[in-house]
Amino acid sequence: IDQQEQEKPKTSYRMLEEKAMFGLAAGFYTVYLAAPECNVLIIGNESAGKTALLERLKVTEFPISGKDEKANGGVEENSKNMTESIVNAVACTPTKLRRVASRKKGKKKMLPLHKIRPTIGCNFGKTEAFGVKCVFWDVGGKMQPLWERYYKDCHGVIFVLDSKECRYMCGDRERDMKAKSSISNFQQVLAKTWKDKRLRRKNIPFMVFASKRDHPDKDEVNIPDDDINDDSSHAFDEEDILLEPNELEKLALTAINDSESETSHSFDDDYYKHNLKVFGGSSKTGEGVNEAIQWLMEELNIRFNQSR
Repeated sequence: IDQQEQEKPKTSYRMLEEKAMFGLAAGFYTVYLAAPECNVLIIGNESAGKTALLERLKVTEFPISGKDEKANGGVEENSKNMTESIVNAVACTPTKLRRVASRKKGKKKMLPLHKIRPTIGCNFGKTEAFGVKCVFWDVGGKMQPLWERYYKDCHGVIFVLDSKECRYMCGDRERDMKAKSSISNFQQVLAKTWKDKRLRRKNIPFMVFASKRDHPDKDEVNIPDDDINDDSSHAFDEEDILLEPNELEKLALTAINDSESETSHSFDDDYYKHNLKVFGGSSKTGEGVNEAIQWLMEELNIRFNQSR
């Protein structure tokens, strides 16, 4: 009896020690090894294609680790090794195996563009890409005065721009006036958002996505801009020569520099390289989405590692 009583404290002490070690290991994983979790704000003018981009992000299977795979500009499937790891991670019950098997069948389908309506309020979606777990907030263009309410909790910004409204002059007075107005509005809204102290204080990266750069099929039925917030609002005309992403980036930097000169702020080229980048693509086809998200996730990863 005396011997049993002496062994009880040792056993309980060993259990406490094991729990402490497990807690230490879990804490180490959370701080140093776990994928960062970030909130990304999707903003832009009305009917720019923000919700269409969000829907594309929901169904795109990005590489989990940016070191292992490179984006190729299309919608990629996860490797077979990842699928096998999922199967091994769950208990081998018939029900769970059927669920896993159903996941392996084909790719997720994006919500049809004609079903996407203008956002009233906020939409959100979750995904993991290039080593970062992200929650995307799509805030309606009509809610521009309320964007600032999301600045406090966001870690990155995606500014969606309608490429078809930002093009070269074609000689048609009405169309050229609309293009000039769209470019000026883009510069003003971007510069105003950029210089907000709540975002600059946190060194937030800005990724501008110039959407609607796909060429619809001739037989495609086009739906007016007022009806849906999609990536196929109207077919390209011969006179629609779109500005390239690098040209849009110069326009963005010009507007930002002008706004910063008024507030006596100045940044070097290296700062802009890691804080502002313009990509072109299409949410409808997925073109350009991987490259854009990869750049943003890499910048978020850099900031997360610096804060550890």
